[in-house]
Amino acid sequence: MFPQRESKPRHKQSQRNGWRIIQRMATALLALSLPTTTLAYPQAESQSFAVVSSIELLSEVYRELAAGYVEPLDTALLMKTGIRGMLRSLDPYTTLLERDDADELADITRGRYVGIGISLATLEKKLYVTAVNEESPAAAAGIRTGDAILAINEAKVANIAVDSLRTLLHGTNGSPITFQLERRGSAPRTTTVQRQSVPLKSVPYYELHNNIGYIALDGFTTRSPHEVRSAWQSLQQQATANKQPLRGLIVDLRDNSGGLLDAALEITSLFVPNGSEVVSIKGRSTHSHSTLKTTTEPLDATLPVALLINGDTASAAEIVAGALQDVDRAIILGERSYGKGLVQSVKKLSYGNTLKFTTAKYYTPSGRLIQKELKKESSPHSTNADSKQALASAVPDTTQRFYTRNHRIVYGGGGIMPDVEIKEPASPYVTALRKRGMIFLFANEWYATHSDDAPASSALLPSQTELLAHFEKFLQQKEFRYTSNAAKRLEELKSAMKESGRENPEALRTMEREVELADTEERNREAKQVAVALESAILRHASEHLARQAELRHDALVLQAEELLIYPARYRAMLKASSTRK
Repeated sequence: MFPQRESKPRHKQSQRNGWRIIQRMATALLALSLPTTTLAYPQAESQSFAVVSSIELLSEVYRELAAGYVEPLDTALLMKTGIRGMLRSLDPYTTLLERDDADELADITRGRYVGIGISLATLEKKLYVTAVNEESPAAAAGIRTGDAILAINEAKVANIAVDSLRTLLHGTNGSPITFQLERRGSAPRTTTVQRQSVPLKSVPYYELHNNIGYIALDGFTTRSPHEVRSAWQSLQQQATANKQPLRGLIVDLRDNSGGLLDAALEITSLFVPNGSEVVSIKGRSTHSHSTLKTTTEPLDATLPVALLINGDTASAAEIVAGALQDVDRAIILGERSYGKGLVQSVKKLSYGNTLKFTTAKYYTPSGRLIQKELKKESSPHSTNADSKQALASAVPDTTQRFYTRNHRIVYGGGGIMPDVEIKEPASPYVTALRKRGMIFLFANEWYATHSDDAPASSALLPSQTELLAHFEKFLQQKEFRYTSNAAKRLEELKSAMKESGRENPEALRTMEREVELADTEERNREAKQVAVALESAILRHASEHLARQAELRHDALVLQAEELLIYPARYRAMLKASSTRK
């Protein structure tokens, strides 16, 4: 063993290690960035200088900070912050994933994860179970929606941080986890559950109504094609049992954020003839261009299909929507989709890190670019969330025209423009109620106090008028106050008038009365949506299936799609070249 030298202060050694890291990074980056001999000499020289000067600047900045910054430097944090800033300048989806995030991404794409199968939320300083997977260990152990969790493995969880909660819940397949649970009207109890592999259902719900099938698809995982095929075949069997053929199919891709390209390709192949083009991929070089086509026979290539999308339909879901629209295989209803058409590659890096980065862009069969254009963020303080928000709010260029197989006009500019545009009604009041947990907490209390006559169907719920009356009393007990946008603007005006010394009490009282009247009218307008939300929340305590049924009965977009499919002549007319958008 070598003689041990006198130890130096830890932060000094850390700084020296950091300097070595910078030097190794500089060498590696320089080697990777050196131009090939195919580049013209002036361009090569310019590119080399840009790389060398940038690395030199990075080294200088770190050296000065290491020598003179007021506090000892956390070199690892500094380097990761720099890496994330570098990636953020490219696009909102190119990012560095640490081990837990990478594992979560892998679980989502596989369609399974190790856990117990519950969703959680903290409301009024309590941790509640908000959903239970019916095929999970939690369901088998008797845990149900509405249970409050007091402790996990004897650790109290009131106001627990998300990272701490994740640590408590994380574990290997077969390992035990113990909960102390509180159910309204019952004494607290302790339950131990074994973690298992839990399926993430891509098709959480499907049903047959008026011999028209409905399939909700939440994501694109390795399990998704099989789940869609099974649901469709089940609907066909139900229709046959009713001695009537299946008249049409509604595929709901609203709020579907996408997933695996292979899953999108396989699901599209269920609807279109073998050999149909689904999507083109174009990268930086022409060598990376490719066109993907179906390679299997469809389940049914003629059944009328209505496909539902909204502003949160993205990525793989947009590939399916664009392909079915471009080959005139489905009528698209809803709102323009999100506009995320980037090919993401995932590469394992050292020390458990993973790089997720963009390598190409997706184009529909008609040539439309799915990706919505976004100006690069110029602020060094912008985050991925800022970029995604900017992307969501970007105005698409609808002057770009493309043509489907039947020569119908479809529009580019990012995202998929529906054939029938129906905007989902904005509901600020319902959003505020959900954010505060009022709808969930009321449903939990109502279900607990009506356990003797727990609803077996929505018909056993009280009338909506009675339900809303109970809810108003509940809100008063909770001292819930809704502040509308108009009320917020009025408070800002009051503050500005007070600061300027130009207060006008009479004018303010008039405005207050007008705002109060407007708020009352807003709540009255949204009363129907509140009642539907309460019904589905109560039914969800008994059955996810019943809750979905209640929601669909009042879903304007589903009802419009069903009406379209009931009349085949109208459906066929819309797929002709003479069709106009509505």
